Amino acid sequence: MLIWLALALLVVAVLAGIGFVVLRGLALRRDVKRSRAAFDAELDRINAVSAQIERHLAAADAASGRLKDASERLATSRAQLEVQLGAIREARARVRRVFWFVPGV
Repeated sequence: MLIWLALALLVVAVLAGIGFVVLRGLALRRDVKRSRAAFDAELDRINAVSAQIERHLAAADAASGRLKDASERLATSRAQLEVQLGAIREARARVRRVFWFVPGV
């Protein structure tokens, strides 16, 4: 009789163990699904941010090209201004030499 009781206890323990493993497996499956959904959402967010960064980089590249063109135009304008200012200085110097006797010239 004691053997049958031990055998019944063994069967109950094995069935309880199988039930526990099945429940834990189902919980694991549920967690994996949740994690996969979270990973997918995060990957979508990362892809969106990456696309936004690419757009910003393209805009920055275009702005850099415009800035380079503007800098070149500014350098040309400054060179022209320096030539014109030099001509004005030279003209003032000549006027001062000719009209040295007039105050304030």
